[in-house]
Amino acid sequence: MADSFNTIVPPDLNRVLEAAKRDLSVKINCVQIGTIQSFSTSTQLATVKIAMKQVTKINDDDTREVREYPLLLECPVISLFGGDAFMSMPIQSGDSCIIFFADRQIDNWLNSGDGQAPTVSRTHDISDAICLVGIRPLINPIPNYLADGIRIFYSENASVDLTDDGITMNGNITMNGNVDINGVLSTDFDGKQINHNTHTHGGVLVGGGNTDEPNDI
Repeated sequence: MADSFNTIVPPDLNRVLEAAKRDLSVKINCVQIGTIQSFSTSTQLATVKIAMKQVTKINDDDTREVREYPLLLECPVISLFGGDAFMSMPIQSGDSCIIFFADRQIDNWLNSGDGQAPTVSRTHDISDAICLVGIRPLINPIPNYLADGIRIFYSENASVDLTDDGITMNGNITMNGNVDINGVLSTDFDGKQINHNTHTHGGVLVGGGNTDEPNDI
């Protein structure tokens, strides 16, 4: 009778395929969450730290060995723009972001623009990261999120709200150029409301330009 300890058990195909799929998934970089370490306003490139730690080994007792990912250097940051118009944000160290990893090398495109071919064979590599700032953890939500409109907020003294009721602005306002107003302009000086039945202001102060006499209310 053959020794049962010397019997070779054939591998289970499903387990082999699952292990291969798991190994491939672990090695492919798709999307991560990161933290901005530094940001250059001139190049719009950032140094980013991946927020998660990398599991390097699972021991027999199910404990895990982990390590930090290397910093992502010169990572392009997505900004909203079209043509010559753009919207810039004061990105700061500590801001959270989503990191996308390009299918192929982005170095040549980053330096020279469209029409560049990859010169290395890497795919889904952490060297080819692009980040989008805006995601936040539950411990740090936006405290004054506007539920029924659009809010552009910088500080309590500088914000703009767009709702069905109109536009509300907080803070000092500087306008360069002429201002056309189709309707009544109401101002408040020391609690006294004044209506200006006016349409065009050509100066820098309310009441300048083509303005009718104010009507006290």
